[in-house]
Amino acid sequence: AISPLKETCRHLAMSWGVYPEYCPEERLDVDNFRDMLRVACEIANTKGLVSNDKDLLVVTAGFPFGTPGAANIIRVIPAAGPTYWDATL
Repeated sequence: AISPLKETCRHLAMSWGVYPEYCPEERLDVDNFRDMLRVACEIANTKGLVSNDKDLLVVTAGFPFGTPGAANIIRVIPAAGPTYWDATL
């Protein structure tokens, strides 16, 4: 889980299977969904949550970003990053 709010990360740390990561707003382009997915892949690789580029990540999000309680997107993406993604992401 990526959040620019430390409090949100602390709350998410209590959820089973969720690995929260504080990410300052300067690093996030909240108007670019593909960029958010790229950041998620980078974080998963950095934290050692994936061991292979072919590992899959399940990403849920609410779009537009910053809308409380709006989880209206789910994507399963290869951890390798944008060069391996389908153009429809």
